[in-house]
Amino acid sequence: LLGVVERALEVRRLTLGARSLAEERDRRLLEIATEKSRLRTIINCLADGVLVINRERQLVLYNPAILTLLSLKEAPRLGQPFEQYLPNPEMATLLAESLSSPDSQYSRVAREFSLDPEGKTVVMANVAAVRDENGQILGAVLVLRDITQLKELDRMKAQFIAMVAHELRAPLAAIKGYLDLILGDTVRDPAQIRHMLERCNQRGEALLALIQDLLEVSRLEAARTFRRIEQLPLADILQSALELVSPQARTRKVSITCELPAELPLLQADREEMIRLFTNLLSNAIKYNREEGKVWVETKVEEPYVRIDISDTGVGIPREALPKLFREFFRLRTPETKYVTGTGLGLSIVKKIVDAHGGRVEVISELGEGSTFTVYLPLPEQ
Repeated sequence: LLGVVERALEVRRLTLGARSLAEERDRRLLEIATEKSRLRTIINCLADGVLVINRERQLVLYNPAILTLLSLKEAPRLGQPFEQYLPNPEMATLLAESLSSPDSQYSRVAREFSLDPEGKTVVMANVAAVRDENGQILGAVLVLRDITQLKELDRMKAQFIAMVAHELRAPLAAIKGYLDLILGDTVRDPAQIRHMLERCNQRGEALLALIQDLLEVSRLEAARTFRRIEQLPLADILQSALELVSPQARTRKVSITCELPAELPLLQADREEMIRLFTNLLSNAIKYNREEGKVWVETKVEEPYVRIDISDTGVGIPREALPKLFREFFRLRTPETKYVTGTGLGLSIVKKIVDAHGGRVEVISELGEGSTFTVYLPLPEQ
């Protein structure tokens, strides 16, 4: 009887042990599945493309982003050779070489690749071998990051620096040339010397205006942190801008007509930027006008915006120049405008201010028929 009881207890103990092992196994399998699902979710959510291969160069893992970057129309099949899915042979070679690296300290290799013949899409490819705790290669991982916009920003920055250097060099060269003539006693006539000094002064003022505009562009780029937004009467803003350009209008004999409704809405905006915005537009309307020309300022409410039109009887703008009009340093090059001075930054500043305030700016113009610049600024929320 004692033996029977002992055998029953042993069976009971083994049964409980087996059940415990099964529960532990199920728990571990669930943890592995959960961890695998979590890892898959994280990889699938990455904006960077990820592709993983094993030692046999077979594809074992990828995410949706890699399909988009490589323009793959069909999802790759796991277990297939990875080379057929990489359109760039150099990229495939880079990934394959990582599998045969003898260096146990093999680190990431980064290289830029163009994914199309035109170079429209540029990626940074990061490749690294995947090793176990003993340093043995298990496979390799490729991570692709789209850097097309960064490359375009670098190009624009280099172009901007080149344009600034060009704009600074011309007036500085003229000033140095005049001063060399004066200091070298090449010119002795007081009238000529005075004329040259006046030209130096004009060039110096042009340089100062350029530097002020460059500082304004820089300030606008960073103004998100310190722009002072307040409720402003539109009539006061326009009046301030008109006062600033009135000496220029008198010199050019240009008349300005400002038609304002009895009740103009308030703006939710930065005062200094609004004054700069309309001063730039009015100054251009005067500068590119004909002598004894006219400028009109009209406003009206077009929910949810207030619309401000500034029209002139000036030389007009060629149709092909309209898309470039708000670019930095762009200036009209026509026989009628060759004597007009400026930095080429005024309209780019206008657009930056309008964009920063949630509005838009448009222009209608015909060569020889004048221009109308229209600014839409959002009305304050009630």
